[in-house]
Amino acid sequence: MPKLRIDILSEIAQKVKIPLVLHGASGVKLKWINRVNRFGGRLEHTRGVPDRLIRLAVKNGISKINTDTDLRIAFTAGLREYLKKNHPYLLCPKKGVSLYKFPFWCTL
Repeated sequence: MPKLRIDILSEIAQKVKIPLVLHGASGVKLKWINRVNRFGGRLEHTRGVPDRLIRLAVKNGISKINTDTDLRIAFTAGLREYLKKNHPYLLCPKKGVSLYKFPFWCTL
């Protein structure tokens, strides 16, 4: 589980008078990881910051939270599901599509 030093965060928040930002605070929900993997992805050993820690961070001075990984995983899940159902050949370059056109999606 990710560790967040709330004691240090609180001390910093008391000493500086600028908004504090928490980077890398995606929750990485298991349901989205499973959805990516169900449609051919390979997300393993992925974990996120629990909601309770994010709430605690906000109570102790965090003003902005960056959660891009959650958005990327959800987008990837939706895209892979759509492609699998509507254009499955795009997920496997060996079946008619050149690898150089879709290297990123074929490695997920």
